[in-house]
Amino acid sequence: ILRNVSFCGHAILGKEPFVILDALKDPRFADNPLVVSAPHIRFYAGVPLRLSTGEVMGTLCVMDRISRVFDPRRAQLLRDLGALVANEIEGATLEGALSSVREKDAKYATLLDETTDLILGVDAAGRVLYANKSLLSALGCKSTEAPGLILSGMIAPESREHFAATLSRVLKGEAAGAFDTVFLSKSGERVLARGRAAVQIEYGRPPHIRGVFHDITAGARAKTRAAIRRAATMARRRRTGKALSDLKAAVDSSALVAVTDAAGRIAFVNDLAA
Repeated sequence: ILRNVSFCGHAILGKEPFVILDALKDPRFADNPLVVSAPHIRFYAGVPLRLSTGEVMGTLCVMDRISRVFDPRRAQLLRDLGALVANEIEGATLEGALSSVREKDAKYATLLDETTDLILGVDAAGRVLYANKSLLSALGCKSTEAPGLILSGMIAPESREHFAATLSRVLKGEAAGAFDTVFLSKSGERVLARGRAAVQIEYGRPPHIRGVFHDITAGARAKTRAAIRRAATMARRRRTGKALSDLKAAVDSSALVAVTDAAGRIAFVNDLAA
């Protein structure tokens, strides 16, 4: 039905019930195709379906092929019924939106749990909202323990001040960039991590901070071991160099010098020893 000939096109524009007792006697509708031909409307009463946001979703109406009386009591009944229908529509719309959000959340949670990254969510007060499986595993926690996690207990003492300062900067909208932190497992083992944090704004939820970190513990330990090996090698070289230097000095002096091999055989003597 074209809006320019529909009764509801008039009802949707008002705030009160739009009532036509006899369309044939109303100059606005006397020659309307819906009146002079099928469905031969004579009586119409409609009310706009207005949501709490002020939006109008449509109309609720009653029609008949004969003219009728429509007193204030019936008008109020139509208003009340319209309000009920609007509430149902709004509830269904909201539930649909929430259902969609829950479905997306479930898919997103699955993706978060499949990654090897350590992902943490905290609110503005520093309360832990969620931790993915990789982070829980690194902390030695079960999924059932996630709701009871406390941020101060997850971060090693030496990293807490810097971590808190970084979250404060992020909440202020400042760029924090990548930073290192140290998580603390239940057993007291330290987990070195590097990552970033950002404010997240999601439908129906207050802003919160999400941190995504990479576990760099193995790499850091490997670098430490390599540094130790390099230091040991340099120390051996220094000791060997000093021994050779001392030997050369002795050879060049008037001392008697003899060098033997592993079997005790003389491998070298200087002139004075000879």
